[in-house]
Amino acid sequence: MKFRKEFDSIGSINVPNDKYWGASTQRSKKYFDIGEILVKPILIQSIGIIKKSAAIVHRKDKQIPNKDSLKLFIKNNEATSKSTDPLVSRLANLSELSYTSDTIDGAFSFRVKSNEFFVPLSDSIDVIAELEKLRSELDYTQGFLKSVMGKLSNERFVNNAPEQVVAMERKKQSKRNLQVDHRHISY
Repeated sequence: MKFRKEFDSIGSINVPNDKYWGASTQRSKKYFDIGEILVKPILIQSIGIIKKSAAIVHRKDKQIPNKDSLKLFIKNNEATSKSTDPLVSRLANLSELSYTSDTIDGAFSFRVKSNEFFVPLSDSIDVIAELEKLRSELDYTQGFLKSVMGKLSNERFVNNAPEQVVAMERKKQSKRNLQVDHRHISY
């Protein structure tokens, strides 16, 4: 079993990687073992997915305040239970939660397992600012790619550098090429 290190006010503790809880729960489980699981595992998993989804939508790249309610459309490819929908709506501050069989064009999208989530953001983001951010990221990535390509086109560097260093530069080149291609597509 693999573990990750979690921290709380008492210190650090190892938590199994496949569990959604943190340090305090792990510590409680260790010192206050009360027996059978009292909450259905599907509820714990659902809350974990909700928290991840809300964080992605509200905070990650779009910097949308939690007070702004959003619409969420779900392409439920795993036939996940809808019993937690009211909880999802409350925790993520959703004005609407609907299920769809189609992809929603122009929406911010992400996946959790094979389920697809779509959040229309046309009213919630500054499109011009987002485009400028994308252009800036593209310019940076292209500049970085140019420096990597400069190294790799230098025969002296390629012949004298350790094999691992050259391999790493080629890996950087491949990764940045994909990023540039992706950012061109996203315009």
